[in-house]
Amino acid sequence: MKEQEKLKATVLKLYSAGSKVSDIVTQTGVPRSTVYYWVKNEIPKETSPLNLRDYYFLKQKCERQEKIIAILKSAPCAATAPLQERLAAIEQMVSE
Repeated sequence: MKEQEKLKATVLKLYSAGSKVSDIVTQTGVPRSTVYYWVKNEIPKETSPLNLRDYYFLKQKCERQEKIIAILKSAPCAATAPLQERLAAIEQMVSE
């Protein structure tokens, strides 16, 4: 088990250094599918920088969720209440 961990660390180090997968397969003897699996599960993906459009989208989404939470907090029944009770609570809130 220890050898496999060392081999995995070597493969990930080579990949991070910019080596091609085909070269890693040739050097280490690890199957191509295993190299891709290790890389996919171990190397964190780079995130793209947040642009203004994404910021406004996330802001709107957050505001929408805050409104939903406010409505749920003000409802006179629990979210797990029976359907009839929840419908009655909604009707009461709408009429007020």
